Amino acid sequence: MSESTPSCNHLEEPAVHKALLDLWASATGLELMQALAEQETSPPSQYGQVGLRVSRAAHGLVEMEWTPGETLANVVGTVHGGYTAMVLDEACCSAGVSTGERCYPVSTLNLAVDYVRAVRPGETYAVVAEVVHSGRARLLANASVRDGEGNLVAQAHAALLPSKAQLKAATEGTTTP
Repeated sequence: MSESTPSCNHLEEPAVHKALLDLWASATGLELMQALAEQETSPPSQYGQVGLRVSRAAHGLVEMEWTPGETLANVVGTVHGGYTAMVLDEACCSAGVSTGERCYPVSTLNLAVDYVRAVRPGETYAVVAEVVHSGRARLLANASVRDGEGNLVAQAHAALLPSKAQLKAATEGTTTP
């Protein structure tokens, strides 16, 4: 099981992202995602590494802009598909976070990705994720990446697990169970 949350890197480095950690401890999931969209707090470090930015958040819906840099390119000059999968995973998890009455970290149980077109470094893509099922034990979300002309580049379907134990451990400074 891989973990992908808008906060997984800051849990290891709370001093670096103290404002973000404080939001996780006090805000609703939607409030956190809106604060990221409005740039009221610094995003998780992996967002900057891959060129990702939250542009809009609503309950169960997150929109992002993705401008991958040259460092994400493979030997043929296109962005490696693993980075596309990471961005789709982040989007699905962010949409999941936006549904919580608290900011629960979200773990990915399953991620299925369909690649349609190559992603090119330096171009900006629209990433949209929406929760399509919000159950007590798990969430289902869909996400897509579209180019500047609106063409589908990649899509994903994810099964997600909100982790209340992870939030508790992070705010108490203990290890995650």
